[in-house]
This record gives sequence, C-alpha cells and structure tokens, in this order.
Amino acid sequence: MSRAPARRAAPARLSEVPRLDAPQTILDLANYCLTRISNLAGAQVTRICEGEFGVTRREWRFVALLGAFGELSPSALAVHATLDRATTSKALTSLCLKGLVRRSRAGGGNHFAIRLTEAGQSLYEQLFPRSAAVNLALIEPLSPGERLELARLLGVLQVRAEEMARR
Repeated sequence: MSRAPARRAAPARLSEVPRLDAPQTILDLANYCLTRISNLAGAQVTRICEGEFGVTRREWRFVALLGAFGELSPSALAVHATLDRATTSKALTSLCLKGLVRRSRAGGGNHFAIRLTEAGQSLYEQLFPRSAAVNLALIEPLSPGERLELARLLGVLQVRAEEMARR
C-alpha cells in the first residue's frame, strides 16, 4: 500500500525555501512557486490596467505583445500570449471595440494582421513603463549577477516548458 507524502506544518511564511528536487507538498512545486509570484506581482499590474486604463490584464498582454512586435497574425499572437485561439479572438474583438487594435487582411485568403491603433500605441507607451516598474520592484532584492542568473534560468525553463508542451 502506497503512502501519501507526509504533511508538513504550515510554514511560518510562504517564502520558505521550496524543496524543488524532492517535492513534498504543493509549496515545493516550481509551477506553484512561479504562479504565486506572477499572481502576486501581477495583481499590481491588474490594478493599474483596470483602475487607470480600463483594460484587463489579458488585454494588456496583447497590447504589450503588439507594442513589442509591431504586427502579428492572430495565431502568432495566441502563441506568444500562451492562450488558445478562441480566447485570443475574444480578447481581440474587445480590443477592436475599444479602438486599441486593428485587424487588416494580410496577403490572400483569410489571413489577418493585428496591429495597434494610435490609441493602442499611446496606451502601450503609457502603461509599459508602469508595468516595467512593477517588475523592476520585484527583482530589486537581487544583485546584478543574480538578475543575470535568473534571466538565464528563466530562459532554460522556458525552453524546457516548450519542449514538454510539444510532446
């Protein structure tokens, strides 16, 4: 008969060092740790997006991607946003109605290109520095060397996650 992993007492702080290589509880899972960080820091970005600019955090993600790439197909936008095509389509419809993005035919057939409107570009230019400031505040306790190492490690995890998703 298999035994469930032993439960551990609730940590005094959730920032207790996780045991990534020998997980005993959800607190030791890398996905949970990364999601928790994203949700906590992202909540600040959500408050700025919704409270000051009238867009959801998901809509902001699309605006930020288009601000970075200039123009993308809906499929490419879905891939970069790590969302399915239906969710992407719904968000793009909302952004079109808000006057922040424009769909235009690209090439022949049913191919479309998505780009920011002037209002969308203005939103990007106002909101990106605020979003970047939240991210800089998050990594502030890290030394410059630790920041470089974190960036490298995130890249390694990104490649691994993409490999796992393809299987």
